[in-house]
Amino acid sequence: MKKAFWLLLIALLGLLGYWFWRGSASRPEPSPASVSTSVIAGADGASAPLAPGWPQGDALRVALKPDPGAVSLSKALYRDGDEVLEQRWPDGSLERWWHPRSAPSRYIGRDGRETVADAGAAP
Repeated sequence: MKKAFWLLLIALLGLLGYWFWRGSASRPEPSPASVSTSVIAGADGASAPLAPGWPQGDALRVALKPDPGAVSLSKALYRDGDEVLEQRWPDGSLERWWHPRSAPSRYIGRDGRETVADAGAAP
């Protein structure tokens, strides 16, 4: 009887230890490249004003991993479904993409020129 109790206790402790070990292994450490979110009211989060006609107002901003060489990449999600991506470069230039739900996509390049995508094509 004593032997069965100790074997059961060891098996239970082993199972409990395994459960804790698996739980800690499944949670990765937060890294600087992980996604972060914040709610931005108005254009407070934008450093440069958007071109006329681009969405403005309350948005959910998400920081994403930028392209190689870029400083940052952020995505703003608006209530009506529009998405605006903004990528910053070390020289201070910006790239912006606007993907509205019911119109062609628009793009502002690092040189400041705005282009509108053809129907079905991305800029």
